[in-house]
Amino acid sequence: MEEILKMFMEERPQGWEDTAQSWLMTVIVIAIVIAGLMFAYKGLRKSLAKVTEKAWSRGQTVLLIVIGLAPVLAVVIFAWYFTGDYFEYAKLKGLGSGIFVSWIVYLFVMLFGHLASSWRREIF
Repeated sequence: MEEILKMFMEERPQGWEDTAQSWLMTVIVIAIVIAGLMFAYKGLRKSLAKVTEKAWSRGQTVLLIVIGLAPVLAVVIFAWYFTGDYFEYAKLKGLGSGIFVSWIVYLFVMLFGHLASSWRREIF
């Protein structure tokens, strides 16, 4: 686990493991929350649509998923910049690793969420 946490920290003062673990949990939570918001947005759009427009094409679904990467990026950068420990110790290496992990988690949650719901035909 320590090797994984080292990916998230550029400087490692005493107690760096707590900061790295906190940063990892932060990016995971951000990804999951934004994925949930994207599902809520899609559900709202579908519920307000006419009957003929309720079914989304694969392209519309993929576009929604790709657009969701932008808010994940923005919130991760915001959290990194405005939390002193992340900005001071994680630096750009930690930011890059955090963005990568958050995008992977976001894509996994979106894919799994579509597969587990009635929207699975819109993704595959």
